[in-house]
Amino acid sequence: MTTTSALPMMHQIEKKERVDVLFAQNQLETWCNDNAIDVVLITAQDAFLSEYTPLQANHRYAVSGFSGSTGDGLFLTRSLADSLSSRGRFQLFVDGRYHLQADQETTPETVFVHKFGLATGMDESLFAWMRNHLPAGTRLAVDLQRVGWNRWKALEQLADEKSLQLKAFSAGQIATALTSVDGWIINRAVETLPENFTGRSPAKNLADLRNAISKSLGHSNYIYATCMSDDAAWILNARAYHLPQLSSLLANIFVTPESCVVHFPKESEHCAYEVPQALAKDIQVVRGPLSEALSALKKLAKANSNRPTICFSARAMNAALPRSLGEIFAGAEFRDDVHSLEQLRACKTSAELDSIRRSFLRSSRAIARTLRHAKTCAHNKTPLSELALAKTIMAEYGAEGARELSFKTISGFAENGAVIHYSNPSADKLAEKGQLLLLDSGAYYEEGFATDCTRVVLFGNSPAVAAHWQKEIYTLTLKACLAGLRAKFKLDTPCKEVDAISRGPIQAKGYDYAHGTGHGIGIHVHESGIRLSPVSQYTFTENAVVSVEPGIYLAGKGGVRIENVAIVTRSESPDAQASHCFENVVFVGYDWDLIDLELLSDKDKRDLAAYERKCKSLGTNVTECPLV
Repeated sequence: MTTTSALPMMHQIEKKERVDVLFAQNQLETWCNDNAIDVVLITAQDAFLSEYTPLQANHRYAVSGFSGSTGDGLFLTRSLADSLSSRGRFQLFVDGRYHLQADQETTPETVFVHKFGLATGMDESLFAWMRNHLPAGTRLAVDLQRVGWNRWKALEQLADEKSLQLKAFSAGQIATALTSVDGWIINRAVETLPENFTGRSPAKNLADLRNAISKSLGHSNYIYATCMSDDAAWILNARAYHLPQLSSLLANIFVTPESCVVHFPKESEHCAYEVPQALAKDIQVVRGPLSEALSALKKLAKANSNRPTICFSARAMNAALPRSLGEIFAGAEFRDDVHSLEQLRACKTSAELDSIRRSFLRSSRAIARTLRHAKTCAHNKTPLSELALAKTIMAEYGAEGARELSFKTISGFAENGAVIHYSNPSADKLAEKGQLLLLDSGAYYEEGFATDCTRVVLFGNSPAVAAHWQKEIYTLTLKACLAGLRAKFKLDTPCKEVDAISRGPIQAKGYDYAHGTGHGIGIHVHESGIRLSPVSQYTFTENAVVSVEPGIYLAGKGGVRIENVAIVTRSESPDAQASHCFENVVFVGYDWDLIDLELLSDKDKRDLAAYERKCKSLGTNVTECPLV
């Protein structure tokens, strides 16, 4: 199997020695002492609230050594830590996906890991700890650029409740204090997508967004703002791959009824972007300091005698940008409940859905070849490491024309498959006969939409003999995935009801999993607008794309996750109880060495037979299906 070291848009990042957590914590201690601070809220996010912030720009990683995509915490000065009898100066909060990884990557001397469950949530756990432990008068520092608006408002409320002193920073002071954090500067051109890839154009997107905002507000005197990179990519109908594993671009966008200001901050100020000629009078590009973009906005506002409403989505905005806008437009009304762009982005056009189907078909072929390769290695007794399998899937994506991975490949063998977001495949971890191999991967192609799929195979020559526990957890997970994909619902059905449907077959046998059943997929592999989980607040949106990925994880033994992706589509026979259903877009065959036929219902068997016939016709089956 020929492997490749990179895909065309992958960032070449210089490898460094593992971060010196104690050094970073001592730096932060000095900064706290110089600024009369007792505790600092540290997040994994950047000013764009990116999920996959490069470690070079990740404050949380610098002070903890934990590399997971999510998980925030509190840095305590020595005096505060001593007064609280706290182990570790950094209090790290992680959900069930990262319990094992956090233990593996941190040391108790510097980090105390707080583990919360799926139903609790990050902020509930984090705020409960602050409420129960921080004494009145505690001076709490917050980097407004790296904290979401909703969290900032909750912090203000907590500060009032507990008599805490909030100290807000928004000029990169904490990053300057942490000299081990290099930051992230990119010089990569922004490419406008062909309209046939998306059925969109910047002009159409701006028109649709303006109409939706005006409808939401009831008037057309506003400035709409967003700091989210996928929002910028959607508005401009463009891709730039400014961050590893993301196809989007680093920019702040400000939209008024007559104009649009695109602000490229220091991270991306040297990135080329050519405004479409038809929008030369509508889109103004500003580079460098945020103050320059705000000045441009202020000039635009002077043309309107009425004070504009500052509007944005509270769940997709950092705390710094609205504060800066409030200083420029003193006394302006704030509306943080305008989620128009999220809703527009979730509802894919027919062209976008065609692009997504094509991308998933390419990925399905790549994944099936990779899994068959693993089976061949077992048959030929060829050594296969976690890292080698990760490199193989990247090469196969490359052979299909992929430009970049859509997230770090999860390649976990045996007990590592039980680490839900295991993201550091080892060259030393070799597959052994009878072990489970878990592969969770995805890629971007020229259309710029993420793909995502998880499969598990038994390392053994087919037909191979699996242990009873392996067949049980694999078959139950497969049944759970099928149940989710078969779900029928109305658009106003709470998404958590479908999570319960999928989770049912697993829970019925005494198992469960510490993550949601599914997330939205689009420009990013995790997209807002739809989510299948017990705590989801969303209902369904027609033409949204969502994963269905139940799992069972047995610590120290192995794990199974089976992930397909589906489009929310109108049912062929809608009725009052159910108007919509799912259209599956992943076609990667299952490993029949791991399926217990006795656990399958007749409906399961019919669905699986049809699915495997489709996979065989596409050349994406993995093992021979006895039902076909």
